[in-house]
Amino acid sequence: MPSWEIHERVCRKLIGFYDREIDKLVDSEGTHDASRYDIGVLVKHMQIIKDRFGDLGLKQLVLHHYLDRLADLCVSYKVSGFYYTPYEFDLDPKNVLNLLVYPYEYLDKILRTKFSGKDNRNRRHQAFSILYNAYKNLQNCPEVKNLIPIIKEIIKLIKENLNFVLMEISRDEKVQKRVSNAMRMKALAPKIREVWMNIRHEYKQNLLRTTVTKTNMETNKTENTENKAKKDTKNVLIDRILKLDEKYMDAHDLKSRASILSQMIQLACELCPSIRDENVKNEFGREQKLYETAYLYIRYAMEQNGYYSHEYGRYLSWLDFIRARILSKLAEENLL
Repeated sequence: MPSWEIHERVCRKLIGFYDREIDKLVDSEGTHDASRYDIGVLVKHMQIIKDRFGDLGLKQLVLHHYLDRLADLCVSYKVSGFYYTPYEFDLDPKNVLNLLVYPYEYLDKILRTKFSGKDNRNRRHQAFSILYNAYKNLQNCPEVKNLIPIIKEIIKLIKENLNFVLMEISRDEKVQKRVSNAMRMKALAPKIREVWMNIRHEYKQNLLRTTVTKTNMETNKTENTENKAKKDTKNVLIDRILKLDEKYMDAHDLKSRASILSQMIQLACELCPSIRDENVKNEFGREQKLYETAYLYIRYAMEQNGYYSHEYGRYLSWLDFIRARILSKLAEENLL
């Protein structure tokens, strides 16, 4: 999202009104911008804002959501250059406000077109779930329809002042930092895949060596029993880690991957305690323990409520990066 300073400048320019309490209310309700995706939260915010600030407050509420959407689009377009452009800010099928000014069938068609193909299956299902639930709940919330003229007015104002709005958003430090982080994670993706392929190759080679070692152990009756037990324990831990890794690759949702990665880290630390002292650079460029970074993003991922947002891809990339670093560390120690 853009900073509140950007919200304030755009609001004062477009509607001649701004109150920071409205932004605090919208951004503090559980999941970020929950009233953009949940009819129930939207009605709650409408009632509070209408009683305290009147129609100008409702205009700021609507404008807040469209500005956040524009910021998402600017980041996505600069990094990937596909899906949506900033000029399609009012065609987001996940934004429940759009259901009040566009037919459900029209938004559904946009959703299926923009997220077509097998690679976008999960994103398509998440977006469709949000759209359908909002459409179903909208029938029981007639008071939301009072927003229709306000939404149309705000969309018109944004389109008339789109260059000004985009310029303000692009200057925002928070948006620039998001673009920088997204570009960095995009550049890391091929390297992570390369590390993973190397790890798989090392695993096959180590598996062959482990098989030969077990054969020699069976023929050598004088081998120390304690050492044999330790090696067997390591093999069990390695086998459990690799099975969890297979489950991680097959998992399709963020929470499942976070849960599996948490188990992998515990087993990896038991197998190789030095992992706890491994350092990585966090998204702000500061050195931090890999162990602490991992559980920070695992916690963030577990707190996601299933709605697709710009944070989803960031958390998923960090989980994949942490997984690759852990397996790479185990391979360096000849444990895989």
